[in-house]
Amino acid sequence: MVKNRGEPTVERSDGSLSCRGGADNDMPARPAVLRSVVFPILLLFVLQSQAKADQIDDLVTQMTSSGDYKVRLSAALNLAKAGSKRPKVIRAFVKALSDSDKTVRGVAATSLGKLVDASTEKSLRDEVLSALKRARDNDGNSFVRTQADKAYAALSAMVSGPALTAGGIYVDVSGMGVGPKVKGFSSGGALMAKAALGSFRKEAAQMLTRWPSGGSPSKGALDAKKMHGFHVSGTLVELKESSAGSQVTVACKVSMILASFPEKSMFGFLEGGAAVTTSSSSQEIQYAKEDCIAAVVENLVAKKIIPTIKIKAQ
Repeated sequence: MVKNRGEPTVERSDGSLSCRGGADNDMPARPAVLRSVVFPILLLFVLQSQAKADQIDDLVTQMTSSGDYKVRLSAALNLAKAGSKRPKVIRAFVKALSDSDKTVRGVAATSLGKLVDASTEKSLRDEVLSALKRARDNDGNSFVRTQADKAYAALSAMVSGPALTAGGIYVDVSGMGVGPKVKGFSSGGALMAKAALGSFRKEAAQMLTRWPSGGSPSKGALDAKKMHGFHVSGTLVELKESSAGSQVTVACKVSMILASFPEKSMFGFLEGGAAVTTSSSSQEIQYAKEDCIAAVVENLVAKKIIPTIKIKAQ
């Protein structure tokens, strides 16, 4: 089956969980005649996605380059409505904060407050915060200053993360690595850490994964705030490829541990696996490896680790 990166066929197994992603859930393989029907549908989906991307690019160009403020305003409103969080779009709105028209600047400020989130790269978030602060403090129009101030406040709160509160939870996500059986994929540890942190932000935003003052808190610092500390780590145990015709299946296995922090006394061990089917393109195989690892880590964190932490912290 032909899939794009956004829709991998994933088969997971973590002991109690066993499921098969995609439209063929728990069904036998379809005859070849059915596959010939599915392919044009998927191809149409890819073409539609490309058309949408081209439309976004056109709107970015209109908003940042048109000499007619009405065209720039229309493009800004349509970009905001599209909700694309691509770095190119976000940077276009940053540029639009300096537009000659106050309404365009106001729309840009409001849009940045909605589009920038935890998934935005830190360097780009910092760039947005700096631009919004300048608009808040220096723009000549009160409406623009107000919108910039609201967006800046919202993003500042998101960046600073949850507050230190009595009974709160701090999770140290570190020590992710690659096992000896995995060759040629040294970035596996960093990818696992990114997936784990993303899952915590999405599923348990109230848990601290970054200490406000930087570094890692000592036991005394946690006790002073009456906070619970946990440590999460993991290892990419296996990463394999197998071919069948024009398709390649990437299989991965991950093990993760859950421990107290800062003592790092382990009390939980989890394992999970996944398989992603893709084309034989080297780029798609690379994407499949990343998707496979991320899918397993996100699943283990969301379904096993976070619920366990909540129970232990009671």
